[in-house]
Amino acid sequence: MPYVNIPDSGLGGATAKIVGKIQGEVASLVLKKANEIVNKLNVDGCPSSSELSRIRKQKDLLFNQLSSIDGKLAKFKALPKKLKAPLSGFKAALKIILSLPIPQSVPPGFGLPINITTKYADVMHLLKEFIKQIDELIQSVEVVIETPSLNLKSLNGLLSRAESAIKACEIEKALLEQISDGSVTIGDLDSLGLYKNGNLVLSTLGPKLFADTVGNSNRGIWSPDTEYFENDIVSYKKVKYICLSNHTSNTYNQPPSSFWSELDKATEDSTKDIVGTLQKLDNSNLSKETKEQLKSLLDSFKGADQSDSSKDPNFFYTAPNGQVLSIEILTDPNSPKIAPRRYAQARNPNGGIVMTGPKSFSSDTKVLIDEIKFRIDNQLS
Repeated sequence: MPYVNIPDSGLGGATAKIVGKIQGEVASLVLKKANEIVNKLNVDGCPSSSELSRIRKQKDLLFNQLSSIDGKLAKFKALPKKLKAPLSGFKAALKIILSLPIPQSVPPGFGLPINITTKYADVMHLLKEFIKQIDELIQSVEVVIETPSLNLKSLNGLLSRAESAIKACEIEKALLEQISDGSVTIGDLDSLGLYKNGNLVLSTLGPKLFADTVGNSNRGIWSPDTEYFENDIVSYKKVKYICLSNHTSNTYNQPPSSFWSELDKATEDSTKDIVGTLQKLDNSNLSKETKEQLKSLLDSFKGADQSDSSKDPNFFYTAPNGQVLSIEILTDPNSPKIAPRRYAQARNPNGGIVMTGPKSFSSDTKVLIDEIKFRIDNQLS
């Protein structure tokens, strides 16, 4: 809006232009590549070993790009909070001024001269315009950053699921390698419940980890006397389900039943299946040498020396509220030894835990650090 006493700052428009460019980076750089990765993983069966290695590198690179974009956006997320402090001060000042009794000068000369009260009124109008402009600016910035922030959160979740799908395939490749050299037999895996219909169960997890993506067949509203196939998507009573096994529908196997799983639960259960598979291998009667070989194939984590992290700027991060946090990488004590999960944790200067990142199979320290920085930007802003 045009102002009488002060010029429009133009900050809202400039913010929209810059954030729009950032949004373009999200769409053109990250979203396209993320969808390509999902399409390669959202199938029964796993890619070849060389392709799987490329996918992991692409996924880690995309996550780093996502973190970089989020870092740029975080600067604008901090603007409204910084502006709200002076806004509160201006509102308090206006309230005080309006409460002051200002007597008007009348003959024979009692009260304040007209020119003084006129200046008083001008100050009030100027203060009101400042308040109005800052208030509108806060609202415009919050609206501008809302869409790209939601997109970044969605992409972050997608890449996290991609990490689980990649790890599932890496486990399968490691087991197939052990079968090939005779260290493990199909009977060993079958006895552990890791073999199904002639294939390792891990081969079936991709479509369930990405159950809500467009890659799966959407069959519309569930109906009886219909032939459904594994990974088909249906809607039933406004809830979406994924088919767990081929069958012909009837009133006894309609969702929810053992043939169907809600989409969110299917994704959660698939991640649990990966951890469960590793726990079974951990607790199996496989030889110690075989387990060590599997661990060397599955756990390639190369963490930074935590004793030197106090000198590494990557292990410190300034939150949107201005507080400098220290970051550490920890191993989940309850995770499988063959392929442990790790997570990042942020502490304030007093040593208190401020944020804990998600448990991840990632072998890249930077990915774990970027993940918690992303959460700090989106939850402490």
